[in-house]
Amino acid sequence: MTFGRLKRWIFGIVAALVLLLSGLYAWSYWPIAADTNAIDPAVTLANELDEKGIKYREGYVQSQGRQIHYVSAGQGEAIIFLHGFPSYWFTMFGLMEEFKSDYQVIAIDGLGVGKSDAPGDVDDYRIDKLVNHLEDVIDELDLKKVHVVGHDWGAAIATAYAQANPSKTNTLTAIGALPHNILLHRLDTDPKYRETFSYMSLFNQPIRF
Repeated sequence: MTFGRLKRWIFGIVAALVLLLSGLYAWSYWPIAADTNAIDPAVTLANELDEKGIKYREGYVQSQGRQIHYVSAGQGEAIIFLHGFPSYWFTMFGLMEEFKSDYQVIAIDGLGVGKSDAPGDVDDYRIDKLVNHLEDVIDELDLKKVHVVGHDWGAAIATAYAQANPSKTNTLTAIGALPHNILLHRLDTDPKYRETFSYMSLFNQPIRF
């Protein structure tokens, strides 16, 4: 191989690597939007597992420029289910099955998971913005008053919603997490809590493969 040809090979490899790395960098910050025309496989599975003849259906709500995916079934008073981290709406399937004969059950894919949008800006995931998304879903579905059930991170959102909207909250069930404002206060003042929740700092670290 001549020196000129070798230089062209090296230049081509370097250029390809630069393009690949540039693409990966842009992709890491680019908002990810779900395909609303594609049926959620979890909804298909839920309907296959349904034992009560009450089918699940899915929909989307536009909230603050973001697309929020939800799944619902049944009629009557509404129960909103908010999943924890790291999961999506289907983790609430068992509870939805139990209640859907007597209530309208609604599970939401939190921002960044499932078929909801996944923006790359960390600021989009502030608790106040996540509560606003929940408020927009409830308003879009024309629900006057709701029961709110949250697990883990979903419990933090559920309690924040209930604190901001007491007149629109029938009941609040928080599983496995303190209200967000109380948790932050204890993290600031109690060394035992900082130790217990030290794993949260891992989420600020870059992912290495």
